Amino acid sequence: MKRKAAGIHLIEDRDDSPKPAKSTMWRSGECSVGVDIAEQLIGQPLYLHRTKESVSHEGGTIISYRLEKDLRVTFLFQRRPDHRCVVATLDAWYADEKILWRLEEKAPPRKVAA
Repeated sequence: MKRKAAGIHLIEDRDDSPKPAKSTMWRSGECSVGVDIAEQLIGQPLYLHRTKESVSHEGGTIISYRLEKDLRVTFLFQRRPDHRCVVATLDAWYADEKILWRLEEKAPPRKVAA
């Protein structure tokens, strides 16, 4: 089975709060996920929290990401009201981020007709 990123919870600093990009599009603060994980997160949910113990105060669906100068990533996301007030369990946080994972079964090898 293969593991794939299925969403992310981020802790924001006050100076790092989401910034409007266009209309309902917003940009997150920087985080330290790798580019491979950032790619997997496109189309997945993002939840922003003030602390690990607090419910999310903002969130939405990740549309794209941008690699910053210091090799950190910011996400462009479409705000969604149903991504507010979401609780993140306290396990599996790494610093200020918690990646949600799902397991995907690898497709069986295709048989080639002779």
